[in-house]
Amino acid sequence: SQSKITAFLSKVSIPTTIKKLTTNKLVNFVYKDLHSFEIIEDERFRDFFQKMINIGTKFGQIQIDNLFLYPTTISRNIIKSAKKTK
Repeated sequence: SQSKITAFLSKVSIPTTIKKLTTNKLVNFVYKDLHSFEIIEDERFRDFFQKMINIGTKFGQIQIDNLFLYPTTISRNIIKSAKKTK
């Protein structure tokens, strides 16, 4: 059987203060926007945030506005994706 690629990634010790900050941000995300508690277990949610971490690792600290697209760009891409799956 093949090893998962994650088996080759090094484990990094994250300070407790950073973990608490992350928890607080997620609590606000879930609470304020009424997301399900289970969202943090969602594969697509985790994949998205892993990608954000990887981008930060590669490019350093960047402003979110330089990375995120306009809502219209997202909606157009959702429509394209939906048409492909029909």
